[in-house]
Amino acid sequence: MKKNLLWLFMLLLTGIPAWAQGASSLAKEMLQSAVRQASGPAKASLRPVELQKIARLKQLNEDNFADLDRMLETYFLPAVGISRKRLAENKKLQKEMVRQWLEMDFYIARQGVRALGQHVYPLTIQGRVNYFPLLPADSRLIVLGEYHDTAWIMEEVENAVTQIQQAYPSRTIYYASEFIYAHPQEEFYVLGQTELKRGFGAVPSYEALAKYLAQKGVRVIGLEDPVLRIEKIPKLRPEDVLARKQWLWNAVSPVGMSKRNQYWVRRIRAIYRNDPNALVVVHAGNAHACYNHFRSIPWLLKDLKPFVISFSSNTESNPLLEKAVPLSAADIRQAKELFCQDPIQPILHIRQMKGKRTALVAGCDVHIGLYRLNKASAGQR
Repeated sequence: MKKNLLWLFMLLLTGIPAWAQGASSLAKEMLQSAVRQASGPAKASLRPVELQKIARLKQLNEDNFADLDRMLETYFLPAVGISRKRLAENKKLQKEMVRQWLEMDFYIARQGVRALGQHVYPLTIQGRVNYFPLLPADSRLIVLGEYHDTAWIMEEVENAVTQIQQAYPSRTIYYASEFIYAHPQEEFYVLGQTELKRGFGAVPSYEALAKYLAQKGVRVIGLEDPVLRIEKIPKLRPEDVLARKQWLWNAVSPVGMSKRNQYWVRRIRAIYRNDPNALVVVHAGNAHACYNHFRSIPWLLKDLKPFVISFSSNTESNPLLEKAVPLSAADIRQAKELFCQDPIQPILHIRQMKGKRTALVAGCDVHIGLYRLNKASAGQR
């Protein structure tokens, strides 16, 4: 899988001279338009909160725009070989994505970090997570978001699903995964023992996890559209540059991501139609799984009152989390003390959001992040 991820990174760079337009550039365009509106005749018709939003837009600096770019940069692909109709549809979705980010940034600025911090239960631990006190009393949909192909996260996903099965003994647990390809014809298709024995369509590094869960009695469902199989990415030859860009547009452009999420949602809803007693655990990348990403799975399935647990080794893909509920000095100090006691066992920061408003901005109900010491800190014992 690491080879595949490296390949994807190369795809983003090979043959691409520059990004079409960055998220921050689009945000600045929107800012100019808002400022013009606020300084013209229409100003009198603007509500106070709209004027506050414009004032916040004027306060944004390059650090804010850098956060925006970090969160949304992969959605801004080069426009070579793409039809005008699709470009227009994509631009419309990009504006929605930037507008959503700005709304969340405004909420954080208006509430204040100190006030938001009162809506978080922080915990720093060493070793494996006990999910029982974190899980809701009742749930139909739990979404596990991850940073791809990370060993400790895959171990924690296995740990989480196992504990979910124990926490809800009267429910039928389904594991619906981005990393397993869906049946091309049937929307509801549980992988049987035959497929598990002879092998099935899955990203190789995630096969062992799916097989283990199936052996524990969890029903395994593939979500990913088989058209997007990673093996179908054209080889890295100069003549394949356009085909590679087309694959990326189908996979990670706003239009592509939206269609993928809708494809997955149809399969998730099919589970409930076939089994009203189902508790579905969705396992996918954070861009699909977090509330604060555009048209994500929990947003599309909000009628099921989803509960989101996000794992990451860093916060590059979710700077809104760090803006809203940053780790405190006490959290960092406790992690250093645990590291000094045992530098081998993983040290995890857990942030549990008390209210849904904070969770929606932070992206998750629970965030679990790996603590890392830099070399300078490691020497200060």
